[in-house]
Amino acid sequence: MRDIKSTSWGAFCRRVSELQGGGTVTIEVTESDGRTVEAARDAAFQSMILDNGGACNDVISIRAEGEREIHRIIDPVYILLRESGQGYNPVEIQHEQGRTLLTFHPAIHQDVLQGLEVLERRR
Repeated sequence: MRDIKSTSWGAFCRRVSELQGGGTVTIEVTESDGRTVEAARDAAFQSMILDNGGACNDVISIRAEGEREIHRIIDPVYILLRESGQGYNPVEIQHEQGRTLLTFHPAIHQDVLQGLEVLERRR
């Protein structure tokens, strides 16, 4: 598992937006009470943007074509990448309300991490 350091979140989001555009994303949210909700399934991925200009909270916004609204992740704590046979999938974002899993098709490749501050994590 790879842990993207918070200083690299903006660059990571920009690279995912550039390299994963045209693919699909499934968004699953596990709330603090343990309930899991699927926010989007195989939606055409458009962008992932970090807004860290707010007074209190960072926000990661995910836009997918065909979805009624942008999915917002408020106050992210960790961005973790799980290694799979074809790259990294899913992206796990732990946040104040629980966690969000982003499963991309195609999977995120190693190129996205080049030059970013990334830690190796064991689970």
